[in-house]
Amino acid sequence: TDIDTLIAQVTDDAISIAAGQYHSIIVKNDGTVWVAGWNSNGQLGLGDTTNRTRWTQTSLTDIKSFDGGRYHSIIVKNDGTVWVAGSNGSGELGLGDTTQRNSWTQTSLTDVKSVACGEYYSIIVKNDGTVWGTGQNNRGQLGLGNTSDRSSWTQTSLTNVKSVACGYYHSIIVKNDGTVWVTGLNDYGQLGLGHTSDRYSWTQSPITDVKSVACGYYHSIILKNDGTVWGTGRNDDGQLRLGDTTDRNSWTQTSLTDVKSVACGYKHSIILKNDGTVWVAGYNGYGQLGSGGNVTNVKLIALGDAHSIILKNDGTVWVTGYNDFDQLGVGDIDDRKNWTHTISL
Repeated sequence: TDIDTLIAQVTDDAISIAAGQYHSIIVKNDGTVWVAGWNSNGQLGLGDTTNRTRWTQTSLTDIKSFDGGRYHSIIVKNDGTVWVAGSNGSGELGLGDTTQRNSWTQTSLTDVKSVACGEYYSIIVKNDGTVWGTGQNNRGQLGLGNTSDRSSWTQTSLTNVKSVACGYYHSIIVKNDGTVWVTGLNDYGQLGLGHTSDRYSWTQSPITDVKSVACGYYHSIILKNDGTVWGTGRNDDGQLRLGDTTDRNSWTQTSLTDVKSVACGYKHSIILKNDGTVWVAGYNGYGQLGSGGNVTNVKLIALGDAHSIILKNDGTVWVTGYNDFDQLGVGDIDDRKNWTHTISL
C-alpha cells in the first residue's frame, strides 16, 4: 500500500535514533526528523497534542544531536542552535518560563555539541566543554550545589567535558580525560560512590579510562575504553547484568567485553558489541528485551521507559516492547515481544 511505502522510506534510511519515556525520534540521512508516540505535552513538536501511531515528519532539518525526557524533547542542529518542545513545568526547556511548547522553539543557546534529557530536566555540553543545565533540581541533578529549579540554562562548574547522560533524578558526565563526575539522586547507589547519599554538586566517581555512560531510572552503566562494561545502582530485575538481583553502590564489572555502546531504560539495559550483536538484561514485562527477528549488524540502540529501538547498518529501524502510546511507530498500540521492523504494520 502507499502507507507501507511511506513507512519504508522513513525507517529504512535512518542515521540516528532516540527515545523519550513514551515517544521516539528518528533522523534520516537527509537530515529530516521523524517522530512517533505520546504527544500529550507537545513533545513531538508537531504543533498539537495528538499522539502519532505512525512516523510523522517534523519541521526541523540538519540535526546533530537529540534526546527525549518524560514529556519533552530537545534537538541540537548542526549550526549549534538548540530547539525544544514539550512540557516545561519545571523549566526543562530552558526558555526562561514554565510554559509548554507544542512546536519546536529555539532557545538562546549557541555553539552546543550534545544534549541529554532527564525526567523533568535537561543538560547540554557546549563545544568549549562547558556544561549547562535547566529544569527540575530537587535532588541536585543539575549539579549546581543546591536544590532550586532553573527555568533558564545555567552554567555548572565543570569544564573539559566529553559527554553527559541523565537518569530519573541523577546525572553522569564523562570528561575528556576519562574521569567520571556524578550528581543527584543516589538512593540505590546509582552514582557509584560506594554509598547511597545524594550529591548536589558534581563529584568525581572512582572510575577512570571511561569512554561513555548510560543512565536508567535508578541504575548506571559505563563503557571503558578497553571495551569492558561496569554497572552500579538498582538491580532488582538484573538490569546490571551481574548474574544476580543485588543492588550495587560501587562500579562493578560485568562479564561483557569488546563492547561498542550501552543504553539504559527504566529497568532494562541493552549493550551493543563491536561485532554488531545485541545483549540484553533486566525487566522484560512488556517485551522490551526483544527476541527473535534479525538483530545482527546493529549500529545504534536507544531505550525508552519500557520500549527499545535498534538502528541497523543498512538504515532499517527495529522496535520492541511497550506500545500503549504508539511509541513503536508501527500503526497500532499493541506491545511487541519480538524485534519488529517498523515497516511491518
